[in-house]
Amino acid sequence: MKYVEQSYKDLRLYLLEEEIQKGRFHLISESKFSNNNCEIEFGILAESHFVTVKKPEYIFSEICACIDINIPNAKKFLLTDTRKAIRNKEFAYSFTHKVTNFSVGTVRLAALRSKRAHPYCYYLEHVFPTALPGEISPVTEVYITMGDQVLIESVHTYPNKDAMVFTISTLEEPLKSITTV
Repeated sequence: MKYVEQSYKDLRLYLLEEEIQKGRFHLISESKFSNNNCEIEFGILAESHFVTVKKPEYIFSEICACIDINIPNAKKFLLTDTRKAIRNKEFAYSFTHKVTNFSVGTVRLAALRSKRAHPYCYYLEHVFPTALPGEISPVTEVYITMGDQVLIESVHTYPNKDAMVFTISTLEEPLKSITTV
């Protein structure tokens, strides 16, 4: 894979209620696992990352990408426009992001990496090539932690811009109504 100059300012969030068409992207690595009645597939793309959550009631996918791409049936947001949560009858989804410089981000990245030891945490990491020898390599990492909700965390580093972008997404089912007898 050759070096491609990218900026965190180009990141877009695509959300869709179906599986992604991976052939539209440059897939670098992927992982799949099941937990209870839930199947998760996630991966690192040359363009950034994706996560698909499949349950009997629904399918939901998140794609974070550094390029503008036409994805049928997807809702597209610039990261600066993602403050609204998405709700439907099957699940609630929220997304936040934080851009930091490398000195602050290094501490936050160490905290994120400490989750690797958690038994319900799954992760992927990719170090991208640089344009010149001796430069700091860009890195993308994606973490999925299973619990009462699906917690999706990622970091995308941009050494050329002294920036790290941390994202946090949650996908959870709405509280079921409680009936008493």
